[in-house]
Amino acid sequence: MPEIENIPPVVTQRATRAMIWSARLAAVAEVLFFIEVGMILLLLPWTTVWVKNSLVAGHELLEALVYSGFARGVVSGLGLINLGYGVRAAFKYQDPI
Repeated sequence: MPEIENIPPVVTQRATRAMIWSARLAAVAEVLFFIEVGMILLLLPWTTVWVKNSLVAGHELLEALVYSGFARGVVSGLGLINLGYGVRAAFKYQDPI
């Protein structure tokens, strides 16, 4: 049976105050980003901005797809996923040790 070499112990560095605040700021930015994007995706398909879209004006097939309830539901569903991820990130955050 081969001998196992002595492996030195892992030295962990204690998190500095700057590292903790940096992690907190990054977490707040992440949470705000996902909640904002989620709210936009959840509500935008049901507003007049969605209906008065000049990008699809004149393209009958594209208009039918974009204005359909299915497409609106898919976009709103993505908004719910983003909202859920933002809330999850807020509750899951832990300060670095």
